[in-house]
Amino acid sequence: MVQDGDYFFHCSRYIHLNPVKAHLCARPDDYAWSSYRRYLGSDPGLDWIDGCRTLDCFASPTDYAAFVLQGLQQDLADPFDGAIGGLFFGSDAFAAHLRPLVRTPHLIEDIPQTRALNAVAAPSLKAIRSAVMDTFSVLSDCQRQRMFVYALRRFSHATGREIASVTGRSPSAVTHVWRELQDRLTVDMTFKQQVEALARILGTETPKLS
Repeated sequence: MVQDGDYFFHCSRYIHLNPVKAHLCARPDDYAWSSYRRYLGSDPGLDWIDGCRTLDCFASPTDYAAFVLQGLQQDLADPFDGAIGGLFFGSDAFAAHLRPLVRTPHLIEDIPQTRALNAVAAPSLKAIRSAVMDTFSVLSDCQRQRMFVYALRRFSHATGREIASVTGRSPSAVTHVWRELQDRLTVDMTFKQQVEALARILGTETPKLS
């Protein structure tokens, strides 16, 4: 999924220049299997291709051709290398808006693509810290710090090592806190309700009990 504007037509240019970059032809309009000529209006036989979405960003097909050919003088990076989770190419706000569309219980949380998708919609460290301080204000500093560790693991999608670095604990200590408080959810209804309140403040889903 590609965001409109710069993201969209940079992808279009990259695709039209692929045959040249692969040394299949000298110019994009020389490649027989490209839609590029249709974009320029020089191949009426490809009438099933609609390039209006891209051409609307330019004053004329000639301007689009100039933009594409400029890329021959540049070392263009693959725009899809920056696709978030391999799915979304655009700003973080764009990816966060679309993230619920692919939310599914079948996503494997530990793979990089899933972590990337989750991270764009995750609350910030500052937001999590503030929410923990407000929700668990009656706890001691030590207890709130443990709750902060748990909340980072629950809501930020950071790794154990990342949480350890932020909180000054070892990765094994982070895991211990996570498991202890996760188990507590199943037996302490008050604590469960507090964690659910924390989830609502952060705008995330209600945490699972397992």
